[in-house]
Amino acid sequence: MNFDGPWGGPGVAENRRRLRGPEAAAGAAEAARILDARVVVPLHFEQWARFSQGRETLVDAFARAGLGDRLRLPGPGEEIEV
Repeated sequence: MNFDGPWGGPGVAENRRRLRGPEAAAGAAEAARILDARVVVPLHFEQWARFSQGRETLVDAFARAGLGDRLRLPGPGEEIEV
């Protein structure tokens, strides 16, 4: 088997592409809907280079899904109650 980095295996590049942009944010909103999550706290959405979406992309995706009230976006080091 050919391993490509720490997440190796076939399809790794394709999976990494899916972690970027509006598709990833929409996927997170869809997962929250399916799981009926009361609160969603994404982490590292602005700090990791491989994730290209930011705060606005997540807010938009959750708002389009009707889940904007469930999204919590703490800043680095910020504590929140859930």
